[in-house]
Amino acid sequence: MRVIRDKILMVIFFIVSFFFAFLSCAKEVSVTPDDPAVSTGFFKIESNPSGAKIYINGTNTGKFTPDSIRFLEDGDYKILLRLTNWKDTSIYVTINNGEKKELFVNFKTNPTMYGSIKLTSYPSGASILLDDSVTGKFTPTNLSNLLPGTHTLTLKKAGCENDIFDVKVESQQITEIHRVLPDTTYWIIYRTTNSGIPTNSVLSLAIDNENTKWIGTDGKGIAVLKGNEWTIYNKSNSPLPDNRIQCILIDKDNNKWFGTTYYGLVKFDGTNWTIYNTTNSGLPANNIYSLVQAPDGKIWIGTYNTGIAVYDGNSFTIYNKSNSGLPSNFITSIAIPSLNDVWVSTFFGGIAHFKNNTWKVYDESNAKISNDVNVIAVDNKGSVYAGTADAGPLKFDGTNWSFIQPPFAFQITSIIADEKNYVWFGSSDNGFSLIQAMFTFRDIYNEVNSPLVVSSVNAIAVDNDNYKWIGTWGGGLVKFKGKQQ
Repeated sequence: MRVIRDKILMVIFFIVSFFFAFLSCAKEVSVTPDDPAVSTGFFKIESNPSGAKIYINGTNTGKFTPDSIRFLEDGDYKILLRLTNWKDTSIYVTINNGEKKELFVNFKTNPTMYGSIKLTSYPSGASILLDDSVTGKFTPTNLSNLLPGTHTLTLKKAGCENDIFDVKVESQQITEIHRVLPDTTYWIIYRTTNSGIPTNSVLSLAIDNENTKWIGTDGKGIAVLKGNEWTIYNKSNSPLPDNRIQCILIDKDNNKWFGTTYYGLVKFDGTNWTIYNTTNSGLPANNIYSLVQAPDGKIWIGTYNTGIAVYDGNSFTIYNKSNSGLPSNFITSIAIPSLNDVWVSTFFGGIAHFKNNTWKVYDESNAKISNDVNVIAVDNKGSVYAGTADAGPLKFDGTNWSFIQPPFAFQITSIIADEKNYVWFGSSDNGFSLIQAMFTFRDIYNEVNSPLVVSSVNAIAVDNDNYKWIGTWGGGLVKFKGKQQ
């Protein structure tokens, strides 16, 4: 019995020992709960026009129509679409059971989106084109039910320059516009917005014997206006070496000569281009600032830093400070009223007169005039005028120079006499001015009292009808038909 009892106790011991051994080796096991269900709600949003910014419940999604918003939980949503110039549009949408919805908003068919233009003009009665379509309306008027955005308006009235401009229309807003139509009875302005001129900055002008206008521009080459047709010559479509044309000469054979700012002298006979520069000719510099033809046919060329070159068709003769009585090598203008009678304006040296091989200089020291002279010209009766860079216009009486008083402009850039011997001055700071040869009449036109857009004038030319053509800095090309009496 004792043996049986011991065996039973031993078995019980082993069972208990195994149980505690099992418990000591057991590891803690964690149970991962099931993943929550993914929200499947979905908006696809489109609009006309597209590009509207999408907001949901006041939050910018960073998205623009057309686009989609995914993984939306069930519930109510406020969708706001925001498009420049258009009224904000809100849509309220409910998502149930992860449904997918496609939304489309047509801004253009909503009458509350429209804006309008209140349009007036001086003079009134101008016909109106809207986006190149005839409206049948005349100023003053209201243009209503316009879609937001930029619209192009054209105003037309007989005797006035056409006016083309853009207007921004916004939803539920009235845009008020007043336009002044330039009177073309006396003034016609050619700009890049209403003509074929390639830039509004004109450096030089000349008119040939066919009344064709040759316009030297700042950086856009040569513009030619024949009748109403424009032709452009530049580095891209011709052998022209420089698009900055400082001066123009029409010679007695109707050849065109162009002085460029940096790349020499150019001759154009209507078909062929000939380039003269320091590497292929006797030209002393490539900076050409003045051109004039003498009665003997020679071309006098003023350079900006090496004096004067005279071209006889074969070779160049050079006049400078070292070999002549020229007071400065910076030549701004040359005038030749007769053979062997040459007037030269300079920077830093005043005015030089070269007559019958003798030089005479007028400057601060002996004539009490500025040493910086922009231009010199001779009228039809032989009177000599000059324009300084800092002290206005001058006149020479045969012995002395005197300032024209009162000084109506200080920086004179151009001088020309018309067929009635009215002398016209252009300035860089006070527009376009007239002084009759005997000083009995005086007029000033600038951006304050005339249709001139700017008061900076670089060049003046007179056509076969005695109309004045004015090249401005930034204000385009101007035709002036006044003062014919």
